[in-house]
Amino acid sequence: MYLEVKGLKKSYGEGGSYIQVLKGIDVCGNTWSMHRNTNS
Repeated sequence: MYLEVKGLKKSYGEGGSYIQVLKGIDVCGNTWSMHRNTNS
């Protein structure tokens, strides 16, 4: 599997009171493994 993400942005809030937590993140990869923690 191949995954490519370019220019990822994420912010919280609106108007004059917001914070940008991600700005222009680029990620590329051809092997991915995702695991969910089931221990609560």
